[in-house]
Amino acid sequence: MPLPREVEYWEERASLVVNERGIIGDNVWKRPGQLQRLLRYDWLDQKVLEIGTGNGIIAGALQVAVEGRWDYLGTELSQKFRKASRAMFQLETVQADVREITGEGYTRILALDSLEHVRPEHREEGYQKIASVSADGAFLFIHMSYSPSAHDKEFDHPFGLSDLVCLEAVGFRLMNYERYICKHPSGDLDYAFVVMQK
Repeated sequence: MPLPREVEYWEERASLVVNERGIIGDNVWKRPGQLQRLLRYDWLDQKVLEIGTGNGIIAGALQVAVEGRWDYLGTELSQKFRKASRAMFQLETVQADVREITGEGYTRILALDSLEHVRPEHREEGYQKIASVSADGAFLFIHMSYSPSAHDKEFDHPFGLSDLVCLEAVGFRLMNYERYICKHPSGDLDYAFVVMQK
């Protein structure tokens, strides 16, 4: 169960990027790099889980690419983000943290800039949950930032190579780790795109 303050924080964050008409604003500078890397993999007829859907822009783009021929479920703490991603992209989302994921047999798991928001004391249980709902051979896609975060430190915790080791301990193996720079008007952003497979 997410902590009430976590839900409140993500509602506040959503208010910064979803206006009163439900129109989403975003860090558009990082999205093409994420999408380019994700499109190297097959999404057609896949069972997809997204951890921390946020505004849903990447899932919406992938959904267009496969003309909706996938089975998608996203998790998101913010009702405002869930409402916006449903209105703009018809994405099905539920309010759940990483420890409460439902379903099974997911073949593609998206965790784009989200696992750093899982509290350290919840990570072991969360990683075990991700593994338990993943099909054999499933791909786990992680996008992580090495740049300073604009998030409140109470809700943003270091996520790095030691976390990838923890994910390996629950049954995933590292397939690809690509560190790259994204150009942004306020300065370069340092990211890593990670692919793991169960």
